[in-house]
Amino acid sequence: MSGERRPRGAALVGRAAGTPLGPRRWRVHDALVPMRDGVRLRTDVHRPEGTPVGTVLVRDPYGRRGVLPWFFTRPFVSNGYVVVYQSCRGTFGSEGTFEPARHEVADAIDTVAWMRNQPWYTGAFATLGGSYTGFTQWALRVDEPADLAASVIAVAPHDLARLVWDGGALRLDDMLGWTESVATQEDHAGLAALRHDLTRRRRIAPALAPAPVIGSARALLGDRAPWFVDWLTHPDVEDEYWAPHRLDGVLESTTAPVLLVGGWHDVMIRQTLEQHQRLTERGVETALTVGPWAHGPDLLLKGALRLLVQEALDWFDHHLRGRPLARRSAVRIKTSGGTTWHETAAWPATSRPTVVHLASGSGLGTRPVEGPTRLRFTHDPADPTPVPGGHALFPPSGPRDDGATESRPDVLVLTSAPLPGATTLLGEPTVTLHHTVDSEDAELHVRLCRVDHRGRSTGMADGHLRVVGEPGALHTSIIRLRPVAVDLAAGTRLRLVLSGTAHPAFASPVALAEPGDIRAARPRVHEIAVEPGHDPVLTVPTRS
Repeated sequence: MSGERRPRGAALVGRAAGTPLGPRRWRVHDALVPMRDGVRLRTDVHRPEGTPVGTVLVRDPYGRRGVLPWFFTRPFVSNGYVVVYQSCRGTFGSEGTFEPARHEVADAIDTVAWMRNQPWYTGAFATLGGSYTGFTQWALRVDEPADLAASVIAVAPHDLARLVWDGGALRLDDMLGWTESVATQEDHAGLAALRHDLTRRRRIAPALAPAPVIGSARALLGDRAPWFVDWLTHPDVEDEYWAPHRLDGVLESTTAPVLLVGGWHDVMIRQTLEQHQRLTERGVETALTVGPWAHGPDLLLKGALRLLVQEALDWFDHHLRGRPLARRSAVRIKTSGGTTWHETAAWPATSRPTVVHLASGSGLGTRPVEGPTRLRFTHDPADPTPVPGGHALFPPSGPRDDGATESRPDVLVLTSAPLPGATTLLGEPTVTLHHTVDSEDAELHVRLCRVDHRGRSTGMADGHLRVVGEPGALHTSIIRLRPVAVDLAAGTRLRLVLSGTAHPAFASPVALAEPGDIRAARPRVHEIAVEPGHDPVLTVPTRS
């Protein structure tokens, strides 16, 4: 099929992208690209008139129509790039069966081999995309082609196993929601597809109840997404099952330039920053842009997609056309609550560790307590502690009012004195605890909040830990919270909230138990030791 340079809605998308469409007219034709095992992948080739300046490859499991494909095709093809937009196997007309991560390395390499034989191929290409589409880019770099000139990878993991089992705990809401969405995404089109997306939480709600999830997940998904049950039955990320999902080695081998885009409230932020750090340490040309947004629709609503298109065009024009880069620094960050972008040469940015002690009673203090005490809370798996917002794939995500959760009797709330001056938290907070639980299997969720002058508490960062061991044994744990970049006004107080679960973000022991296992539903008593030699502390990176 063919398309005009400015099909209906193209100018609107160009304005929404914040990037004027270029002067090139283009045509679109579809192809079935053969893989080594005989499977053919449905691919749209957006080809500009005249001689192309290079090729942009996008490999996506979410379809070749809609808002995201518009952002990732029109601005680039109208500026002279051939855009190859391919549906991953088993999705939207591509043959085969979709299995997360299983075929992405081989399929990416085979697609590049096909591109090289096309008359429009100029000898160099770039890759583009975010989330799972970003994972497909890391998969390509496992066997990195010499003609890969650059990549733009946004809010994407290189290790899917650590996304599924985060800190040893299953990210239930995100992973079940994503699985159900992918399994049913082709059932509807147009407005019906939008309604389907908006009712996702209602559809998966029965499987989020405090009960064994394996049966409810099978009832919800049927035989459409067998990988989810496989995920449930392989909780050890070191298991060989996870090998195709874990691409950590690519960070030690890849050499092509990459621009990384992340969000401070995005569930992938830790991996995005890890990617940047490890590549930079090896001398790979790497740039980083991080702003105050979460995953999913937040990227569109807060202008992240517009920024992504602008920076991707700049990055590709530099590496495929030889034009100077417009960006002035390797790292660009915008804090939550900030209004300007900060340019810096490197990340982590310069900050100092500030230690806050978990004092007895309900406070966070500047000095350790003198006498021994125990901070205690009881968690009932049958009534799991809810956590609003936070780092999640789907809305509601990002900072949310935490008041309702903090008023529950099953949480421990510790609050500091007001900050004497304006402060920026910039980096990864950690919490060091010496703690016990009267069960061999429990969860511990730690959340760092800010409390404004009106007393409103909103989450900034969280960390989750699965506690396994002899009941009553003393555990010493360093819990890494997700990285933050947030401006705090003078008078703001810090608050630490501890709970036995974070529903429905993480699966509780009840959700992971075998059906009929009544031990999993027993309430769990958590105790934090506060005494000399066992001084629990919160360490926050600050910059005044």
